Amino acid sequence: MRCFNFDKENGKSIDAYNSRGATIVHFLRHTEAFVVTIYLEPGGVLGMHPATEDQLFLVVAGGGQAIAGQEQCELAAGIAVLWQSGEEHETRAGEQGLTAIVLEGEGLGERLVRQLVG
Repeated sequence: MRCFNFDKENGKSIDAYNSRGATIVHFLRHTEAFVVTIYLEPGGVLGMHPATEDQLFLVVAGGGQAIAGQEQCELAAGIAVLWQSGEEHETRAGEQGLTAIVLEGEGLGERLVRQLVG
């Protein structure tokens, strides 16, 4: 067995895209998929940017909003958002902040939709 610490203190600040109060902790990198944890401080913003690959954003604590174009999704623990590769999006934390596990990978969205829709 191996234990991994993905506390915010083990992460790096996200400053790109006019982000503020945002931290990332990498699980997997340079593989077929990335798995990271995103921490947004209360009122923090992960600024508008394109998804580099399909991204599944799984909220595990806190809440806020996800914005893509004219669409907005209210986020809370247990809610997931899927962004397709190239889709511009922004994430804003609410009063309690927001913690999410993010899976990124080529074709991830298509596989998820097939599995969820049947």
